[in-house]
Amino acid sequence: ISGTVSYEGKGVAGVCFVVFNASDTGVGNPETDANGDYTISVPAGSYTMYVDPTCGGGYSPYAIQSGLSVVVDTGSTTTTNVTLALGGSISGTVSYGGTGVAGVCVSAVNDTIGTGGGIGTAPDGSYTIWGLPASTNSASKYTVTFDPTCSGATTSSYNQQSLTSISVSAGSSTSGVNASLTLNGSATAPGAPTGVTASAGNASVTVNWTAPASTGGSAITGYTVSD
Repeated sequence: ISGTVSYEGKGVAGVCFVVFNASDTGVGNPETDANGDYTISVPAGSYTMYVDPTCGGGYSPYAIQSGLSVVVDTGSTTTTNVTLALGGSISGTVSYGGTGVAGVCVSAVNDTIGTGGGIGTAPDGSYTIWGLPASTNSASKYTVTFDPTCSGATTSSYNQQSLTSISVSAGSSTSGVNASLTLNGSATAPGAPTGVTASAGNASVTVNWTAPASTGGSAITGYTVSD
C-alpha cells in the first residue's frame, strides 16, 4: 500500500498510520516522509487504515481519519491517497479539591460518527486532545469522559465523569472543558507526616514536615497544625 497524504494539494510530513487486517490486528505503522508519501508492505487481503496526524496525541491541526478500506491483490501495489481536513481540539483541567490530578484518561467521542481521540492528564491535571474530526459549517458535538482508572488499567479512588454536547469546530479550540472529580468511597485516611520540626520565632513558630508516603488514594489538599 502506498500513497500521499496532503492538505490543500501539499504533502504533509509526519502523519502516522495504523493498518489493520481483516482480523482487526495491527500489521504496520507507516509514517509519511518529508513529501507526505508513505509505503507499507502487506500480504494480499483486505485492510482498514487509521490515519492519525497527532501520532498518538501530539499537536496537529489536522483531523484523525478512521475506517479507510483498502484491498491489496497479490503482486500489486494499491495506491491510497489521503486528503486531510482541519480538526478541532478540546482542552481543560481535571482536579480534586482544587488540585490538578495527573494520569486521568480523557476521551472525546463524536456523537455523530463515533470517533474521536484521547490523552492522559499532565502532572498539573491539564490536557488537550488534538485532531478531532469536526464540521467547517457547524459545530460538532462530543461526549468527553474522564476515566481515572483508564478503562480498568489501574485502580482509583475517584469516580468517572462525563460531559455531553461539547461543541467542536474545525480549526478551532474548545477550552475550559474541566472536571472536578469526586471520591468513590475507596479512599482511606492518609499516613502521618514525618520529620516534623518546629522553630520558635518572635510570637511565631515555623513548622516543617515531610509529606506522608501514603495519600490514602486521593490528593492531600491541606494540613492542620495544632499544639
